[in-house]
Amino acid sequence: MANTARTAAKRKTETAMTRRAEEFHRREEMLSEIVAEYFDAAEQAEKARAAAHAKAQKIRARADERIAALEVQAEAVAGGHEHRADQAIGRMLELDESPRAVADTLGVPLGHVRDIQRPAQAPKRVPDTE
Repeated sequence: MANTARTAAKRKTETAMTRRAEEFHRREEMLSEIVAEYFDAAEQAEKARAAAHAKAQKIRARADERIAALEVQAEAVAGGHEHRADQAIGRMLELDESPRAVADTLGVPLGHVRDIQRPAQAPKRVPDTE
C-alpha cells in the first residue's frame, strides 16, 4: 500500500509539475509576444519621427529659399525708394537748406545728409580742349 500511495503521490507531483511547466511556458510565450510588440511599436515610432523630421527639413529648406528670394526682392524695391528719398534730400539742399536743417526736418543723421551733399558739391570737370 505504501508503494501505491507513493506512486499516486508521484503521479500527482508529476501532474502538478507538468501543469506548472505548461503555465510557465504559456506565460513565457505571452511575454515574448508582448516584448516583440513593444520593439515593433518603438521602431515604428522612431520611423514616424524620422519621416516627419525629413519632411520638416524639406519644408524648411523651401521656406528658406522663398524667404531669401523675398528679401532680395524687398531690398531691390527698398533700394529704389531709398534712392528717391536721397534725391529729395538733394533737392532740399539745392534750395539752400542747411544740412542741419534737412537732417532735423527729416529726422535723419546729419552724416547721411552730408554724404548726399558731397557728390553734389564735387567740382564739375571741364573737358580738355587741347
